[in-house]
Amino acid sequence: MQEFPNWFKICGEQYFQKYLHIFKDKPNLNFLQIGVFVGNASQWMIENILSSTSSFLYDLDTWNGSVDKPQKNAKILYDWKIVENEYDSRFSNVKNIIKVKTDSLSWLPNQDINFDFIYIDAGHTSLNVFADAILSWEILKPQGILAFDDYTWNDGISPEHCPKKGIDIFLKIKEGKYEILEKSYQVWIKKI
Repeated sequence: MQEFPNWFKICGEQYFQKYLHIFKDKPNLNFLQIGVFVGNASQWMIENILSSTSSFLYDLDTWNGSVDKPQKNAKILYDWKIVENEYDSRFSNVKNIIKVKTDSLSWLPNQDINFDFIYIDAGHTSLNVFADAILSWEILKPQGILAFDDYTWNDGISPEHCPKKGIDIFLKIKEGKYEILEKSYQVWIKKI
């Protein structure tokens, strides 16, 4: 059995605890996670926030990896079918998780669902993150929270291959339409 790193525990859980408690146990919520991997953040949200049977988590991923860091250069190589199988084994019986296996650019523009919380952690190029942010903004409810992972992640590659530049451009374009909750390793904003 392959071991998978729990990046959520290392880099994200503290922010989820800090900002998602306002949604705890509330009914009729819709959460969206773009970029899921094996579902560590999904598990945390289901166990700690989305307890109501009328609240749903949409998990959007291709389970094919991403082009931001080609596998041949990656420190760890993944068999994405095994990654997806791990996700499926954890959540196939969880009724309020909706698995969406496709790319964000195909799925996001066609949604009529409005979300209370959207977490962006998929493709890490500036362009990928910017596109996900622009499309997510349109389906984020007023007072909804939009969060980005890996704002300061660099890994020694060009700025175009990191989330920061795309997030900064998005924040500049939407200036005055959000409140910044956090701007450190992750960026969390509330739509106003």
